[in-house]
Amino acid sequence: LNSVLEPERMLLLAEKPLTGSSLETVQASPGFRLFATMNPGGDFGKRELSPALRNRFTEMWVEPIDFTSAEARSLVASQLSWPTLAEPMLRVVLWFNEQVLHPLS
Repeated sequence: LNSVLEPERMLLLAEKPLTGSSLETVQASPGFRLFATMNPGGDFGKRELSPALRNRFTEMWVEPIDFTSAEARSLVASQLSWPTLAEPMLRVVLWFNEQVLHPLS
């Protein structure tokens, strides 16, 4: 990703077969923006970003969502065609978090 964030805003397609004598590149359009998310690097199977890449982003810490809150129910319901499914969906998320992600907590 570093090359896309450079002033040239160009990405080299190294995995793509050669088309002629040079490698193919993609140029970012003038309005290009990159938004990225990441769980903390300490999570299982994840590493911290390199300092070179990390310095190119603005970091924001977001507290975990309380899936039992009225705010969570309202947020999920607002995104569904059938808002009444919000409650059972959140119950499944809670069950999954308790039984699968943190079974010994």
